[in-house]
Amino acid sequence: MKKYLRLIRPKHYIKNIIIFFPLIFSGKLTDISLSLKTAAGFIIFSLVASSLYCINDIHDKEKDALHPVKRNRPIASGEISVKSALVLSAFLFITGITLNIICFDILSSIWLVSYFIVSILYSVKLKHIPIADVLSLSFGYPARLFYASALCGIAVSEWMFLTLISGALFLVFGKRAAEYKEYSELETRNVLSKYTYGFLEKNMYVFYVLTVVFYTLWCLEHINEGKLILCSVPVVLIIGILYTYNVEKGEGDPITVLFKDKMILVFILILAIIFFAFLYFL
Repeated sequence: MKKYLRLIRPKHYIKNIIIFFPLIFSGKLTDISLSLKTAAGFIIFSLVASSLYCINDIHDKEKDALHPVKRNRPIASGEISVKSALVLSAFLFITGITLNIICFDILSSIWLVSYFIVSILYSVKLKHIPIADVLSLSFGYPARLFYASALCGIAVSEWMFLTLISGALFLVFGKRAAEYKEYSELETRNVLSKYTYGFLEKNMYVFYVLTVVFYTLWCLEHINEGKLILCSVPVVLIIGILYTYNVEKGEGDPITVLFKDKMILVFILILAIIFFAFLYFL
């Protein structure tokens, strides 16, 4: 069972918390009906995401076997056969999309299928094409946001969207920069040979700045309701600094960084406290 849990990567479900963003930031988290609907969407999206992790690992089996860390993945190491992984992937995707069609409207299903298609294209082709790899990998973040918006019928703020897409590009460029720093000499990700570290680093910092600017503008949208929300801007700055520090050390995968860097967890907790205090108690 453990090997299958490693294959579907449940720790990566933390990215699906984005599905709760429209509900949280609209101040409607206390709406039981919408909360249950969003929780169901979280589970459905997680099933589809896990089906994609299986496909990605199947496609990257040979290259992962050459990687000092990824060679321990269940398919690359031979713990799980390709056939078993394909069956599991098909089951997860069919279950997820069927539940979504039954429970929710067509728009949310379109976003879910779009996420699936772009992710498949990334695994098969786009991850080998410079710029296209970064854009397609970043697509998953706004896809989650608009999927959630369709579920709840809550419109996405323009500044929230720009903050999220800039933040996604910041994280993905950081991930690529760290990979370049650590693994550019290995034949495990061909696209790295088409980049330079300077290019990846510069773009990472450009999108870091844009993320903070757009986030500040999002906060200013709510300034008439109180100024406490602006206290979160320095916290966002610090989280970005801590992430770039990890990139410089050669670790840029957002999920790995999140679980390894306790300081980032502390500041994310502080950010969450500020948000909930501002949106629900003040």
